[in-house]
This record gives sequence, structure tokens and C-alpha cells, in this order.
Amino acid sequence: RLTLLDLQSNRFSGLLPDSIVSLSKLAFLDLSKNWFTGRLPSSLDFILGLVEFSMSNNRFTGEIPGPVQHTNSSNHTSRILSRLEIVDLSSNQITGTIPSYFGELSSLEWLGLRDNKLTGSIPLKLPPKLKTLLLDQNKLASRIPTVIGQMSGLERLTAQNNRLEGHLPTIFGYLSNLEWLELDSNLLDGSLPASWGDLTKLQRLTLFLNKISGEIPSEIGKLTEMEILGLQVNNFNGTIPSTVGSMEKINEFSVNGNDLSGSIPFELGNLKNAKILSLEENSLTGSVPEEICLLVELGSLREVHVDCDMECSCCTLC
Repeated sequence: RLTLLDLQSNRFSGLLPDSIVSLSKLAFLDLSKNWFTGRLPSSLDFILGLVEFSMSNNRFTGEIPGPVQHTNSSNHTSRILSRLEIVDLSSNQITGTIPSYFGELSSLEWLGLRDNKLTGSIPLKLPPKLKTLLLDQNKLASRIPTVIGQMSGLERLTAQNNRLEGHLPTIFGYLSNLEWLELDSNLLDGSLPASWGDLTKLQRLTLFLNKISGEIPSEIGKLTEMEILGLQVNNFNGTIPSTVGSMEKINEFSVNGNDLSGSIPFELGNLKNAKILSLEENSLTGSVPEEICLLVELGSLREVHVDCDMECSCCTLC
């Protein structure tokens, strides 16, 4: 009785054989990184005890299948997919919407749907144990559900390059295990919530190419694990918080293309791991602090970008 079928990273092509639905004892099915085409199996009833279902990096089309509908479809879904921990359908050509039954998958920890052609909204109910949710590079058009802020185990959320709109949820500040949050290249507006300063495990935050406004909250300096912070090309105003200097693990700090004013805080000279500081296309005044130029002299800071009307002895672009 076959329980594991791993054919990833080959050059298999064509349609999936109909006989795959007869593999009722499968626990792990990984056909990723091939050239399979056509639709996924029309029903998932055949994967009664499946733990991993990975079909990423193929050429599958059509909609995401679900269980055959039964009278009590919710209980049926929970029963047949109760062990499922990983679903990865990323990098295909899948259309349609994200099925609501995903919210019934009580053991699901990884859901990868990135780089497809999905439309509609992000479901209001999502798996409670989810740790990784990859939705980027689709055509999703909705607000970000606040229910995501209740998923305390969530570690990675990517939803960039969609058509998401509305405000950044304040409740996200409760996601104490969140490490990656990528929401760039959407239509998001409102302000950056001060509560996000409580995301003390956050390593990557990208919000660029949105319509976010208001001041950058000083609480952002509490994100001491941050490595990449991308706030560029928004409508931020006010000054650059001096508390950014507390983010000593940061590699890239980008706030270019906003409406920031005032001087550049000398505390940015504490960013000894920084490789790129992008501060141009704002309304900053004064000169670049010597503390920043010292990092360039030491060889750690490679690029400093400011506007040409600022005095700077170490800038690589103006």
C-alpha cells in the first residue's frame, strides 16, 4: 500500500493519470517542480489520510478542487482532510477563488497559493493552526480579514502583488510569532498601526507601493529582529523616528518616495548591519550625519541614497 509518492524536481509532463485517485492510502503526495498540465483531480475524497499535498511549480489550470459534496459537507470536509498539514499549489495557473472549506482544515499549517490567477477575496475563516500563508502574486481584491490577527501561530504572511485595499489591521499586533509580513504592491491605505511595534519577532516587513499615510510610529523601534523594512513609495509624512536606530539587525531600510521631513536622525549610525539606506525623494533637510558616513568608511554600509540638495560626503546616489 503506497503511502508516499515523491516525484518532485523531474521533467514529468502531461495530464495527471486518472489512476491517482485510487491511491487511497497516500499520506504524502509531492509532484512539485514538474511540467504537469491540465486540471487537478476533480475531488479530494481520495486523500483520506493525506498529510502533505504539494503540486507547486507546474502548469495546472482550472479551479481548486474540493471534496464531493455531502449532506453534511462541513463535517465531511473535516473528516477526510483532518490530517492535512501542508497544501502547496503555488506557481501554477490556477483560477477561481480560494475555497471556503480551507477554514475547516483543522491541522493545516502551510497553505501556499502564491503565483496563480486567483480572484475574489481572502476567506473570512482560515485554518486555526496556520503558520505559513502565501497568497502573493494573484488578483485578490478585498480587505485584509481581521480574523488573521487571531491566528496566534502565524509566522509568515505574503500577500503582495494583489489588489488588496483598506486599512492595515491594528489587531495584527497580536501576532506574536510573526516573522515575515509582505503586503507591498497593493492598494492599502490608512496609517501604520503603532500596535505593530509589538511584533517583536518580525524580520521582514514590506509595505511599499501602497497608499499608506500618516507618521511612521516611534514604536517601530521595538522591532529589534527586523532585517528588511520597506516603506517606500507611500504617503508617509512627519519625521524618521530616531528609534529606528534600535533596529541593529536591519540590512535594508527604505523610506524613499514619501513626504518625510526634518533631519536624518544620527541614531541611524547604530545600524551596523545595514547594507542599504534609501532616503531619497522626500523633503528631508540638513546633511547626512557623520555617524552614517562612518559606516560607509568601515565597509559595512554599501549604499546611502538621499536627495542631491542634501550635503553628503559618502552617498552613493542622489
